[in-house]
Amino acid sequence: MPRSSCWRATGPVRLCRRARNGKDSRRSPADARPASRSSTAICSTGTDLESSTAWSSWRARSIPRRFGETGHGNPEAGHGCAGARPSVGGLGAISGPPVRPLREAAVGYARVAEAALLGSKPAWRLIRTVAVLLGCLAVVAAVSLFVGSAHLAPEAVVRAVTGRAATDSVERVVTLGVRLPRIAVAMLGGGALAVAGVAFQALTRNPLAEPAVLGVSSGAAFGVVVAQVFGLHAGGLAALGLTAFAFAGAIVAAGAVYLIASAQRGLAVPTLLLAGVIVGVFFSAAITVLISLVDVNRLAGVIHWLLGNVAPVSSGALGVFAVLTVLGFFLVASRARELNVLALGDEAAAQLGVRAETLKRVTFVAAALLTATVVAFSGPIGFVGLVVPHMLRAFVGRDTRLLAPVAFVGGAIFLLAADTVARTIVAPAELPVGVITAFCGAPFFIYVLRSRGRPAP
Repeated sequence: MPRSSCWRATGPVRLCRRARNGKDSRRSPADARPASRSSTAICSTGTDLESSTAWSSWRARSIPRRFGETGHGNPEAGHGCAGARPSVGGLGAISGPPVRPLREAAVGYARVAEAALLGSKPAWRLIRTVAVLLGCLAVVAAVSLFVGSAHLAPEAVVRAVTGRAATDSVERVVTLGVRLPRIAVAMLGGGALAVAGVAFQALTRNPLAEPAVLGVSSGAAFGVVVAQVFGLHAGGLAALGLTAFAFAGAIVAAGAVYLIASAQRGLAVPTLLLAGVIVGVFFSAAITVLISLVDVNRLAGVIHWLLGNVAPVSSGALGVFAVLTVLGFFLVASRARELNVLALGDEAAAQLGVRAETLKRVTFVAAALLTATVVAFSGPIGFVGLVVPHMLRAFVGRDTRLLAPVAFVGGAIFLLAADTVARTIVAPAELPVGVITAFCGAPFFIYVLRSRGRPAP
């Protein structure tokens, strides 16, 4: 009679193995305790079990017990593999009647399952991180409101905020008409870029990936240059402004990247990255051609925009910005659980009931939408989507459900602080905010590369 082995997961790492005849085999003293009702037993016959990608991930990290209970109040139901049947293809079945294959049992539960590779983080750690970030955001926003290229006394700013300043006074115009909208744009833009970075890094399974690789920034820049060169922003199209052309160019670039990457079956991540680089290079070359054919004086504003510039916008445009940002954030947050499972690989994710291709397409659309929105309103701003998620993983871990909202707050802090520095460091002149983020992000990127490539002691 062939021997059937049974592994039980009672926690993140506790596994035990028992033979069908009831004799213990290769058990450590720590694991030689009776099975509890919450134990999960995985049974298989043959040698295929060891080569199964899904089982390797299960055995290494322990799938949550909601995938199968030992059932019916019998503590020995999973202890001795009673009633377990051999599975097809080497994959196990969850003990307890009825016995179902792993994939069948997991279908429909992927959205509520924890990712197998994730360690649990204490709740107090997440609460502390969020509280600290919100406090930092309030401090940075207050500082940004009181400082700037225009020197205003603190009491004048307070009068403007409380509504005691005259309608046409300088402090009211500067505080409510320039600084407050600029703070809102910086917070929305930073949060959107950080969440786009989280989504793109989860999609590519690379913590060093950056949303700019999508080619969206180059497409938006091309739309702005075309509008400026051909005067499309004047006349009847003045109401649209350069923002509409930037957003249209970004969407065209994202669509081109998607079509190239999905030309073959599925949305392969390496093909997606190469398609983003190709589209970005193409639009950059087109921008160079247009700039070389026209008077440079006509492109002075475009060059400043290409460096990244957080500028105040009207209330209507700010509302559109907020709606698009919330939409992109919702797309990422609603798929956070599946993105956790996708980190195991496409094959393992499919065995756990996740539609990998659909998930990758939705994630790409969300990251492209967030990036295109920010580029359309503020120009290309780099390194926010790289620095913020990478730093916050040290505090909240790799769980996308936690990382996405925390990254939104962290991105708002990062870009708002960078814009405050850009407005004050050479006052009354201003630096493009993209220059400040590049000065901060480039050394950080080099440090991360060196630390990741350093051999372990």
